Amino acid sequence: MAVNAYLLGLAATFALGGRLADVLGPRRMATIGVIGFAGASALCGATPTGSYAEAWIVTFRALQGVAAAGGAPSWPRFAGSSTMLSAERPQAVPHGQLRHRPPVRLLVASR
Repeated sequence: MAVNAYLLGLAATFALGGRLADVLGPRRMATIGVIGFAGASALCGATPTGSYAEAWIVTFRALQGVAAAGGAPSWPRFAGSSTMLSAERPQAVPHGQLRHRPPVRLLVASR
């Protein structure tokens, strides 16, 4: 039930998180998402024993999903900005070598 609460919170608010990232900025939304997710995780870890335990864990797992949906649309922007540009990145097969080799030979490790 807790997994379903997380997925429901994530799926229901993912598009809203993307829109808020466009309005407020990706860095701010990523920060809000990480802080919200960490706070909800801490509250999940502080689940009491007794009659409130199930409602507690389901509620804060749903809050984790909402926080993840707030930050997730912004995370790919930061992953791409920290890597090399495509012209600087080394290639597995240099550009000119693909033209003269048959496709089957590319699958076999040969020199």
